[in-house]
Amino acid sequence: MVIASPLYWESIELLAKDEILRGVFYAIPDGCKLHFLKRKIRASNEKEAETLSISNGAPLESLGIL
Repeated sequence: MVIASPLYWESIELLAKDEILRGVFYAIPDGCKLHFLKRKIRASNEKEAETLSISNGAPLESLGIL
């Protein structure tokens, strides 16, 4: 994983704030960790985008977010 990539920093943030997720990450085989992080980051971003859409009442596309 490239240290300057957004995935790297989002992964650190995600693993730092979720103890259970961090335990699961450490338990899975090394070959699966990158796929696991990509899937979790995508799900986290989708959940955040959904929350923004609901709270603002405007589609995210019109706000230039997506």
